[in-house]
Amino acid sequence: MKNKKILISYLTYVNDKNFERRYPIFKKTFEEFKKLKSNKNLYFLSIDNNSSNIVKKELIESNIFNATLHLDENFYDMSLLYYTSKFAIEENIDYIFYTYDDFEFFNYDFSNDCISFLES
Repeated sequence: MKNKKILISYLTYVNDKNFERRYPIFKKTFEEFKKLKSNKNLYFLSIDNNSSNIVKKELIESNIFNATLHLDENFYDMSLLYYTSKFAIEENIDYIFYTYDDFEFFNYDFSNDCISFLES
């Protein structure tokens, strides 16, 4: 059996208007992704819906994501759904997992359990 892959896409929208409220939440979830990076079954895609420059810079410089996409508008969930599917097809990824800039993980070693469940 080939090694199955999961793509975790991460949608962000932290702009100047919502920065004070959303940035601390973004920082917390952003730290969560760093804890997952060592898992070789996981691929990471950052999709940003026109966030502030500080957020864009953090996403690019993080070395967490296999790919980053920064859009000039807020396309809501449509950008997440479309680009995650497109990237998964292009990279031959088996499963996709949509997340947002307010998402938390409670178990950092979930990928093998997910793959086993989905394959059963």
